[in-house]
Amino acid sequence: IARQVRRKKPWAVATAALLLTSTAISMGANGLSYGTVHTEQWENAVGEEEELSTQISTLTAAYDKEKADFQKIRNQAKYLVEGRRNMEWLEVYKAINESLPRDINDDAETLPIEHRNRISITSITCEHSKNVETWFAQLTQEQKDNMNPAELAAGPKGEGYIFRLEGVHYHHEENNPESQTMLYLINAFLEPGLWQWTVEAEDGSQQDVCKLGISHATAELNGLPFEIPYYKNGLQAALEDNEPVSRTGMIASRPITRRQPALGRGTQGRSRGRRDRDDDGRGAIGGTQPAVDSEDVKWIEQTNFIVSFVWQPKPVSERTDEPAAAAAETPAADDTAAEKVDPWAGK
Repeated sequence: IARQVRRKKPWAVATAALLLTSTAISMGANGLSYGTVHTEQWENAVGEEEELSTQISTLTAAYDKEKADFQKIRNQAKYLVEGRRNMEWLEVYKAINESLPRDINDDAETLPIEHRNRISITSITCEHSKNVETWFAQLTQEQKDNMNPAELAAGPKGEGYIFRLEGVHYHHEENNPESQTMLYLINAFLEPGLWQWTVEAEDGSQQDVCKLGISHATAELNGLPFEIPYYKNGLQAALEDNEPVSRTGMIASRPITRRQPALGRGTQGRSRGRRDRDDDGRGAIGGTQPAVDSEDVKWIEQTNFIVSFVWQPKPVSERTDEPAAAAAETPAADDTAAEKVDPWAGK
């Protein structure tokens, strides 16, 4: 047995050496193979990462350029405006707009026009006054009756601006006098709007009204209310010809002819006559409106009005949160005072 083992020993050693060498070669080849990333999955991921990185760099550079351009334009605008013109008057326009009534119901368009909470301002003018007390002394009795009682007791004093708003509304609830003519204007525009220290804006923020210097807002009728035709079923469905016409009776290139009553301001009387109507219920406005069936036309009441108020500008730093505090700080008129900066200068 010993001789047999000695005879086979060299072969066993050679076999073990060959096996070890083969294993080493195999491990080396596998090591080289797995030493680099070569699968398609990783190549796609690396490519997507490089593409995303390039895109981020491009967008960042574009954003930085737009930001720089914006800042340049902003600086130019500041150079043209700052210190050259007072922009407080824009706040007055915004206060007027936010004080107007509006329907918050999504179905408001389906309501009859005379039930919608809408007032149209057709004209806004402003006049500077060295002493607004002069304007207050010239108010008519109607204007005083339609002013906030809390402000009527003490008129405005000092330098300021007199705003005059002309407008129209069609709101008229037959069984509710509070929602007709002048009373609707007071209840929907003046009392909840121009008489308030602040009002809630359409975006939910608080808009300064009296807080920014508006005071003594009042209103008067601009002539008696009168009725106009309103076509319920469309622009020209009620007409016998094909001329375009508006819902309130305006024919294209042919204005409505209305005979306004020759009455002065200062009265709240109402004219219920449907002017220029035929006895059979068919309407003809000033002889220019084609006849229409009475079931297609609806007569609505139009109220023309004038709203006036005083504006004595108050910088944001001088505005108070409480009306009482502001009233205590209101200065008296001083004809010897230095000339104030005119917010409307250069307008």
